[in-house]
Amino acid sequence: MKKIFSTLMLLTGLHFVSVAQDNDYMKFRGGLTETTMDDGIQNGFYTVNYPGKHVLSMLTFTTSSSVGTFQMETSYWGQLRFRNRRDNIAWSDWNTIWHSGNLNLANIMQYRGGVTETTIDAAIDNGFYSVMYPGKHIASLFCFATPGTSTGPFQLEANFMGELRYRNKIDNRTWTNWNAIVTKDANGNVGIGTAPKSNYRLAVEGVLAARRIKVTQESWADFVFSPQYKLPPLQEVEQYIRQHQHLPEIPSAKEVEASGIDLGEMNKKLLQKVEELTLYILELKKENIKQQEQLDVLNKRIR
Repeated sequence: MKKIFSTLMLLTGLHFVSVAQDNDYMKFRGGLTETTMDDGIQNGFYTVNYPGKHVLSMLTFTTSSSVGTFQMETSYWGQLRFRNRRDNIAWSDWNTIWHSGNLNLANIMQYRGGVTETTIDAAIDNGFYSVMYPGKHIASLFCFATPGTSTGPFQLEANFMGELRYRNKIDNRTWTNWNAIVTKDANGNVGIGTAPKSNYRLAVEGVLAARRIKVTQESWADFVFSPQYKLPPLQEVEQYIRQHQHLPEIPSAKEVEASGIDLGEMNKKLLQKVEELTLYILELKKENIKQQEQLDVLNKRIR
């Protein structure tokens, strides 16, 4: 009797363990539809019914990482796509995997390990790498090479700031310089060589070369020549310069260093100062003429 009871306890215990660890096994989990596939979060395989189309196959696996639940789906035509539920909160968009249809071990894109900024040139096998930049961050690197082409190995790197750049090894001989990729955020803000900035429609990291740049302004500095404009006395201007070490209404060096300048507004301010300077010169001219007239009168008296 004790032996039978022990056997039952053992079998029952094994059953409980099996149930508790059910999600650790990859097995068929049943069927879903395109409207219920978000619920396919247990480790295993599913069928996904798309009414009027085909029944597809889907693989799901979940780990305790921030990647969350990962789903990969294959279609009737052999197409692959994947997505994940970050931190098990929200699903990402579906990402399509492109391949030639002739996958083999030599062509598989897989993690190839870590490199550094000094050994990144050696990352020429198809796959993914992590790139350590000492004192900075670890970037992600994607590399693929098509045999027999002059393009050679191609590298695409994404850094912590979401910036993208690429290069290739021409004829498998010499790496080109890194080229920044233009990126655009959900609001349509564009970044060249840098991540898009929320406060700017276009953000550029580096030197911008152009034949012409046109900046539109809602107002200009012609108000200086209005009869109602009060020209600051030169004595006040001199006092302001001694105290602040820059012209009135012109940003200081610290302000420019911290916030940059608005080209249109700065040109307006500079023109304002030029026009004020013109008025000062005209006043000096009038004073010179008046003084010259007084000297002429004195000279006539002397004679």
